Amino acid sequence: DLPVIELGGSLGIVSAFVNQRLAAGLHYTIVEANPRLIDICRTNAATTGNGDRIEVIHAACAYHTSSISFMASDNIHANRIAQDGGTNTITVPAVTLKDLVARSVGMSAYTLIMDIEGAEWDVFENDREALARCALVIAEVHPFFFEEQGRRLDHFMAMVEATGFKIAGQVGNSYAFRRAER
Repeated sequence: DLPVIELGGSLGIVSAFVNQRLAAGLHYTIVEANPRLIDICRTNAATTGNGDRIEVIHAACAYHTSSISFMASDNIHANRIAQDGGTNTITVPAVTLKDLVARSVGMSAYTLIMDIEGAEWDVFENDREALARCALVIAEVHPFFFEEQGRRLDHFMAMVEATGFKIAGQVGNSYAFRRAER
């Protein structure tokens, strides 16, 4: 019953599931950094109908920059923001959650879905203002990528809580964080 912003649309499988359940008239913004997946994501997201409300943006969620290096691997499960360059690295436009909220949902509450291979840390660290209107976050959390950067899962969870969310559910490394009652 809220507009949705999805970071890391990939093949659009989750997007199709969400689009099918999204109430009529609500906007659905999907961000995907791998240019080879944009059309696939858009097509799959719209397979359940209501394709006119779907906007797929070619970008990666990143902060303090207008573009970012991205590893666009042949293995779509290995796609992520590049830490040190490497093979299959491309430059993609950067977008922040604040930009997406202003563009897509304005002042309304929204749901955020993230599968962005460790960059979820940066969203919670840099976009507290945009997260203030978020009612629900569904995120695959990537402790391995945190550890690569000297970060810890318990610190991430403390940051999520400090942003006003509580864990509403968990399956493996996928979490639902709901806005805590005020």
